[in-house]
Amino acid sequence: MKTKYLFSAAIAALAIMATACQSKEEMGSDNSNLEVSTSYVSIDNTGGTNSFTIKASESWTITPTIEYDSKGNVTNDPSTWLEFSTLSGGVGETTVTITAPDTTFATKTAELQIAAGEDIEYVYVTQLVPDDGSLSTCADVIDGPSGKYYTVRGTCTAIANTEYGNYYLEDETGQIYVYGTVDDNGDYPKSGKSWEEYGIEVGDIVTVNGPKTVYNGTVELVDVKVIKVEKSYLKMEPLSLTFPCEGGSQLVDAIVKGTTFTFESSVDWLSVGSVVEEGDTTAVTIIAAANPEANARTGEITFYSSGSGQTISVKQLGSIIETTVSTIASAEDDNTVYYRVTACVSSAYNFAKGRFYIKDATGELYCYNITDKEGGSTDLSNILKVGDIVTLVGYKTSYKGTNELVGYIESYISVKEVSIAEFNAAEDSNDVWYKLTGVVTDDSGNTEFKKKFDLTNYGNFDIVDDSGSVYVYGVVPAYGGASKQFGTLGVAEGDTLTIIGTKTTYKGLVEVNKAFYLSHTAKE
Repeated sequence: MKTKYLFSAAIAALAIMATACQSKEEMGSDNSNLEVSTSYVSIDNTGGTNSFTIKASESWTITPTIEYDSKGNVTNDPSTWLEFSTLSGGVGETTVTITAPDTTFATKTAELQIAAGEDIEYVYVTQLVPDDGSLSTCADVIDGPSGKYYTVRGTCTAIANTEYGNYYLEDETGQIYVYGTVDDNGDYPKSGKSWEEYGIEVGDIVTVNGPKTVYNGTVELVDVKVIKVEKSYLKMEPLSLTFPCEGGSQLVDAIVKGTTFTFESSVDWLSVGSVVEEGDTTAVTIIAAANPEANARTGEITFYSSGSGQTISVKQLGSIIETTVSTIASAEDDNTVYYRVTACVSSAYNFAKGRFYIKDATGELYCYNITDKEGGSTDLSNILKVGDIVTLVGYKTSYKGTNELVGYIESYISVKEVSIAEFNAAEDSNDVWYKLTGVVTDDSGNTEFKKKFDLTNYGNFDIVDDSGSVYVYGVVPAYGGASKQFGTLGVAEGDTLTIIGTKTTYKGLVEVNKAFYLSHTAKE
């Protein structure tokens, strides 16, 4: 429920005009002990002073009324925006000067209670913002000062909440967020005029008036009043599409209420195929030609019906560059160039937000806001874990000196973390990957099998845990790495090593095959 001022700006303005027409005698009080020269005082919105006279036969005091909302929060404290020459006086006639030192962009009102003995009078102060009725653009609101009231006409592009009336307005200059829609009583749809009564739908052109604020970087008009709703003759969904580099076709749904239905494309590689009416909905096929370039490209296709229009934004990926971690890290930031990289998840930062590190033989890279598929969710907490092998598609960016990959998961291999006994019991497979941790051990003296012990070149040794031991036949430094480089890792006998590999058996000897290094801890 909105807090309501004792006098609205409109009432206060009328009262000021009425006061100006009265003679001084007409403004006298019926209280014989206390009289005020006027009940209404106005100050310009740019700041300034005004005054009134108190005539009393005994001591008097002025108490500004503080207003609260239903939760006890202060919504209007006159002492925070008004200054008084005095708040008390004695017998006789006293002039009280009121000053509003600051410019305001929103009309403010204050109630002053004046008491002398048992007699009470009220004076209402208004710092009034005149409304010239001119329209502002979304850009005007974005660039303008907070607190100022704006009248804006724009298209409703999305409705976020119907309980309070929150939605997005957009014109050719930008987009703003409407946070709260109120009726003439200051009530939100949940307690006053219902949302359906406003008749606002996506695609409608809406004119609203309200004050600007900025919340977490979002420019908002808060608690707006709806001045006009111009119904749209056309609604389309979705309003954004992404095509692969090879092109193709996608369907969008249109609800056409006008007598005409036309379109125009901003680029020559976008066109419209079939248009099929299916009951109240028209299915429209949008076609994108193949993109021969490495860079992604964007375009728009706009549909019209009896004067209403809706624009669909289209993005098409360029040819995806197969590459390595280091190539992406050293590339220029560019959200139009897409890369494909396969690597191991080396550490987790926040899987629930799609943030983690990947590593291959060339280096390590931070992945930011990765989605489970193109245009999907960033919550990967039930999908990825450290050690998994992922193929990502995305573009290179950076933040405060940190190289980042932003994109989506094209495919992944879920690596199974098992004990050595579980590994030994598994079936041989080149496609199933396991994560193993054990102590590096020299078992080359075992006469049953011919084993090598090599920590310098290939990385041949046994690892042992509480469940058993297994022979490791070669380890590369990272996923996709080269052989004969195990010695660069500094792994010694007795260290605890974590590797990832597949299961194979050679002449009766179970081996970890295709293994790559993940981490190790030196022995104490």
